[in-house]
Amino acid sequence: MKKLFGFLLVLITLITAFIYLLSCLTPYISPVRFWPISFVALGYPILVIGLIVLILLWIFVRWKIALVLLILFLFGYKNLTSTLAINAPQKFNYKRDTTALRILSWNVRYFNDNSRWAGDTLRTGIINFIRYANADIILLQDYTDFFSRQEYFSNVDDIRDSLGYKYAFISNDFVDSVSYGGSIKGSAIFSKIPFIDTGKIIYENIAEPESIIFADVLLANKKIRLYTTHLISMNILPHTGLHAEKGRERYDSAYRYSKKIFHTIKYYDRIHANQADLVKSTMFESPYPAIVTGDFNSVPSSYVYHTIKGNKQDAFIKKGFGLGHTYHGLSKTLRIDYILADHSIKFLQFTSPVLYASDHFPLVADINWAD
Repeated sequence: MKKLFGFLLVLITLITAFIYLLSCLTPYISPVRFWPISFVALGYPILVIGLIVLILLWIFVRWKIALVLLILFLFGYKNLTSTLAINAPQKFNYKRDTTALRILSWNVRYFNDNSRWAGDTLRTGIINFIRYANADIILLQDYTDFFSRQEYFSNVDDIRDSLGYKYAFISNDFVDSVSYGGSIKGSAIFSKIPFIDTGKIIYENIAEPESIIFADVLLANKKIRLYTTHLISMNILPHTGLHAEKGRERYDSAYRYSKKIFHTIKYYDRIHANQADLVKSTMFESPYPAIVTGDFNSVPSSYVYHTIKGNKQDAFIKKGFGLGHTYHGLSKTLRIDYILADHSIKFLQFTSPVLYASDHFPLVADINWAD
């Protein structure tokens, strides 16, 4: 029995160490060049926990092997520092500091149900939290609005007029004209502060159109650029299944490319990598200090995250605690929504409250200039 335990421990250690070593390369290797790297990135938190357990076991069996594993553990520094936030837990103060800029980023899942006969819905929860958070600027992904005011609530009217966000820039990526009046979908930026400029960069070669949008505003009399985007949904939830419309697959939150999760992740992560490269090059061209927010549909140990982040700060890593959790449809450790900022910008506080109004949690941050 002792020999069997020793053999299994060695075998598990070798397998875990090899996969963990491969995970150290996830920030640098694009899924376009080597697609299995996507699966290693997804399992990174489990690898970390497994390696820590093995280190503790080997301390009692053979401490030199534990030391080797510890050194290997530190090789994953880049992923560790992007996945795990080590700060003293702090309660977010919703009382406004008038010298700071508050931003709210949220994938609102098309506001769930916009029909006027739906009653008290999840949409009400989204609108109420936007009111409560009282951000200066809100950046929304999976935004929608309907043309028929008789049949559906108007999200743009509620946010712009009722909540006081006078300035709006909506990507209108997808316009659906049908008998009930039609709708628009995409990303949106609403602001209580006047826009200096706005812009849109379209993702190419995807079936469902999406884009990167930005707005320039003044923060303490200096210009700042805010981007928001939604990278294509991976659609891996079991209930989505395979659907087609007139011979073409749809790539939104309701449909997925394949019934097999393996093929789905492989397919979409390659698209994510190309989208991340475009986001990176777009931000490089910004004439002002920049903040990028959005639903990247990628974890912090992925090529996609590290490509977009570059040398920017992550609001959660700067002010959060633990592993983070922004999407409640799958794992409790799935952080796929972000607020990233240049180092000339300082994060004063950050929160991502557990609010089940969308399938994503909102992200709220107060910022100011670092100097």
